[in-house]
Amino acid sequence: MLREQRKLDHIRFALELHDSSSEATGFDGIYFLHNCLTPVNPDAVDIATHIANLALPVPVFIDAITGGAEKVKNINRNLAIIARRTGMAMAVGSQYGTVKSEIHTDTYTVVREENPKGIVFANISALASPEEAAKAVEMIRADALEI
Repeated sequence: MLREQRKLDHIRFALELHDSSSEATGFDGIYFLHNCLTPVNPDAVDIATHIANLALPVPVFIDAITGGAEKVKNINRNLAIIARRTGMAMAVGSQYGTVKSEIHTDTYTVVREENPKGIVFANISALASPEEAAKAVEMIRADALEI
């Protein structure tokens, strides 16, 4: 239960840090110099990239955020839907506790259910054994593993 509470605390702390009344975006100190790209055909621009042998259609991905507590299942569901619609890869939160206890697996498997063809990263602690790492990958039919 302690591990599950920590998972919920991570989300609560992130929400408390985010001041929804603020209009700050985090880009306030970033300035772009105008550089007209009119000679470039936007259709000729390819932003796809690769990580190992994985072809990513966009150069950003949804990194490990949550899982492992029933109250966060919808967060992973919604992130998986966003990943599916945008073509972004997605990593789930640490599966270490769930691999050990086999509870709340649905808070991770929902990612593959909502994004069956997307690139999904499993996530496990460096303390995990190779067998536990393999279980994390199998749990969500992951394409890759974050440690």
